[in-house]
Amino acid sequence: IFLFSQVTAETLILESKYKGKAILDLISILNITNLVLGIKKLPCKRRNDKLSEGEFVKKNAPKTCDVTLIYNSNVFVSDACLGEFPSYDLLSQNKDHSKRSFFHQCICFSGCVGVDKDN
Repeated sequence: IFLFSQVTAETLILESKYKGKAILDLISILNITNLVLGIKKLPCKRRNDKLSEGEFVKKNAPKTCDVTLIYNSNVFVSDACLGEFPSYDLLSQNKDHSKRSFFHQCICFSGCVGVDKDN
């Protein structure tokens, strides 16, 4: 059973050369506790050791903020601490299941929050 409720959303425009650092600053300033970021490439497909903006934010976010990375509608779960060689696994190999799981865990940007009463 799902309950849907309206949430207030605010759009902020970031003008910064360092987007990851700016997002980290906003997490602290606005007391953000849950953040969902999309990534364009799989971490294991990168040719260099450079972290993407999403990986950088996840690695350096305060413990009070739960950062979730999304790639191609799939939720990724990483080791507790992103080290030099983070290992990412799909939450589920089944696309339909992973899409349902995504909506169980994340805020829908249309203004709804999916809540699973069983958990």
